[in-house]
Amino acid sequence: MPEAELLALVKRARRVEPPAPPVAEDFAAALWELKADPRASLGTVWLRLGVRERGGPSLAEFSRRYRSWLARQPAVARLPDRAGERLVTSVIPVPSGVGRALAVYAAQVGASGLILLELGEGIGEDRWRVFVRRAIGRLGGRPLRAVVPLAVAGSGWAQRGAGEVMGCQIAPPDSRAEQVLQARLEAVRGQTWPAGFGTDRDRSDAILRSWEDEVNGSPLPGLGPSSRELFECLDRKRLRPLPPKPASVRIPMEKDQ
Repeated sequence: MPEAELLALVKRARRVEPPAPPVAEDFAAALWELKADPRASLGTVWLRLGVRERGGPSLAEFSRRYRSWLARQPAVARLPDRAGERLVTSVIPVPSGVGRALAVYAAQVGASGLILLELGEGIGEDRWRVFVRRAIGRLGGRPLRAVVPLAVAGSGWAQRGAGEVMGCQIAPPDSRAEQVLQARLEAVRGQTWPAGFGTDRDRSDAILRSWEDEVNGSPLPGLGPSSRELFECLDRKRLRPLPPKPASVRIPMEKDQ
């Protein structure tokens, strides 16, 4: 090849820069953008992240790589829940030597996957409604839908149609979401319950709060933030606030008059 032609080829090659490969943070950011905004799509997220301006892939290629990345993430990340959308609940029977049926009621909140736990006696619709009311009170808001656990729905109550619990719409059972929730709890508590669990209410509550802190404070694999951090920036601002408590009325005593 003539020297002049070779030099021209080298100059052209130096001007061409390969496109920057997408980094994992792009995909994690896209995931939480999709969960946080009900109007978001991969197209709007691709534009919002400025992928094209940074020399990244086309929308079609970004979408393909995103779905491939998402398939490798933990099951909780792949759940389609958006921020403040659902309160997925589950009931886990607990072996009891105290002569009464015990169960741990659990909930997984919206996009963040925040875990809430409570010890209860028995399994049934009434006990589940009490748990949902308390969970909503702890959140300080009203999630849009509370998913009925299979253990409760198995009594035939789910066929009676949807209702409301403090303004929270009741959704039908979701076996896939419930399995993810139970798997997360199993990873925390191991294969056995602590000795004496359920015999002492205060001690049992302390154990459940410790499990909550452990699972909510741990970074989600492949994503970085913890469920508690994500709840504060995604779910909390999407929850409809509880109605204000009525002001207490003081009845004047006879001596005040």
